[in-house]
Amino acid sequence: MLALSSVEIGLTFITMTVVTGSLWAKPVWGTFWTWEPRLTITAVQLLIYLAYGMLRASIEDSQRKARFAAVYGIAAFVTVPLSWFAIRWWRTIHPNILTGNGEMALTPRMVHTLLASLVAFTLLYATLLWQRMRLEWVRDRVSAIRGAGIGDQ
Repeated sequence: MLALSSVEIGLTFITMTVVTGSLWAKPVWGTFWTWEPRLTITAVQLLIYLAYGMLRASIEDSQRKARFAAVYGIAAFVTVPLSWFAIRWWRTIHPNILTGNGEMALTPRMVHTLLASLVAFTLLYATLLWQRMRLEWVRDRVSAIRGAGIGDQ
């Protein structure tokens, strides 16, 4: 339940990131999209996690579904650090916010904005995750009741 709920919310967040990032990039960099490493990894990441949802939807047996989804989810997670390190390994249009000595190359005002956004989106994620997991729990309970034959009249 946790993995499925988290992937669904993550897909929403990454889709919002790609769309708003593209809208922001046009006036700043002069293009909506460029196939540079960070953006390409993000596009692949979005497709990989979309495939995770499709995998879970395509398998009927709950034990088999859970096992396949767990293995796939672990393998798919490799894209997360890859996305983070892409701007450090390949110099592209994305700036590296860490200086050579480990300090952030951001102004204090930018750091405050970053931290406020991080807190806000973490709370939003936690709230959405809690609600999505409750919905999944109710779905499981309804399935169990239907499977037991209660209410079949």
